[in-house]
Amino acid sequence: MSEEAARQELASLAQLVAAKGLTDGNSGNLSIRLNEEQVLITPAGVPKFLVTPECLVKIHLPDGNPLAGQGKPSSERHVHLACYRRRSNIWGIVHSHPVYSTTLAASGMTVPTNLTAESAILLRRVPLVPYIRPGTLELAEAVAAEVHDTNAVLLANHGVVCLGKTLKEAYCLLETLEFTAKIAFNLQLLGRQNPLSARQVQELAGAYQFIG
Repeated sequence: MSEEAARQELASLAQLVAAKGLTDGNSGNLSIRLNEEQVLITPAGVPKFLVTPECLVKIHLPDGNPLAGQGKPSSERHVHLACYRRRSNIWGIVHSHPVYSTTLAASGMTVPTNLTAESAILLRRVPLVPYIRPGTLELAEAVAAEVHDTNAVLLANHGVVCLGKTLKEAYCLLETLEFTAKIAFNLQLLGRQNPLSARQVQELAGAYQFIG
């Protein structure tokens, strides 16, 4: 993907995150890996619905510094960079504060992945990282330590991080995570649930290509 196309896609999906109510105010950030040394990320202090291709910041993956002539990158760039360094197959990341997923994270719960076939296939495991002050290297290291076998992580009292082989894949995973969290929340209100059995989940393994 060219840098121009990456800028267009990143801006469009940032606006979609805002339009879908998947984050609040100026919060949340999205990024695309351009190559082995460069990452495009949303800027600090700009609401996602106002993100444009021109305002995106290019940063140096090895050290996290903005490249010449660029503005101020998101305060959570360390999380993005740590995940890219940990997973060479990841090319898009979304960090946001969706209501239901963040509600569960703030209660010390995670999102159960055995409620629907889609959640079992796409989410598999959703770890909960204990609260660590946002914007710190400590938080970045804690998130990166969890993504070796999963593309979705909850941050206690904070939000979520979703990864993908493309930014579109990361965004779609965010929607699946939040949809599943809403189901889990509603089941708590009902006081009952009927999750998939371990055998049923196992039977779904490898079925990713059949979703959709």
